[in-house]
Amino acid sequence: GSSTFHLIAMAKQVHNQKPAWKKSMLYVLALLGLQYIHGDVLPHHSRSLSVLVSTFDHLASELLGNATNIQLAAGIYTVTSTLNIIRDVTISTDGGHVVLDGHLAGRVLQIDSDNVDLVGLDIYKGVAYIKSGTVGFTKCDIHSNNASISMKARGGGVAILDGTVTFTDCMIYSNEGGGGVSIRDGTVTFT
Repeated sequence: GSSTFHLIAMAKQVHNQKPAWKKSMLYVLALLGLQYIHGDVLPHHSRSLSVLVSTFDHLASELLGNATNIQLAAGIYTVTSTLNIIRDVTISTDGGHVVLDGHLAGRVLQIDSDNVDLVGLDIYKGVAYIKSGTVGFTKCDIHSNNASISMKARGGGVAILDGTVTFTDCMIYSNEGGGGVSIRDGTVTFT
């Protein structure tokens, strides 16, 4: 109805708002079955579920759930255990800067799923390990990682055991112990 229309009009201004109001608006949009992506309010696909998270524990919990689109509020997420991704999901930012900080403890992400998209993430001091699947990295910074911390990690920034991986507009730099990307098997594309 008209109240939804006014809510959508207000939400289009979400990127100019204070963080607390922005989080609230994104939550309300998710409840209405809408999502905010790069300045537009769009309907979700009929089978998708979107959630906004703001802590590492909430992110780890949602990866066990059924959300197909997990948006991360701006901030630094201290990775206290490997995020295991074993189902199709898109993990993106809500428009702000998001850092997944592994503190050089080993793997930040381990992916073993059909379709995973990572959008706008800063993967810092921890390896993204891909066992299998179709994985897309878009506008991600992958840096300051060290595979020698965990002998099984292989690649300094991203270790690809198998799968089809695409890097689009990503920056991969300052990684040690296997370079930026290590590929054992699979297909990798940089665009």
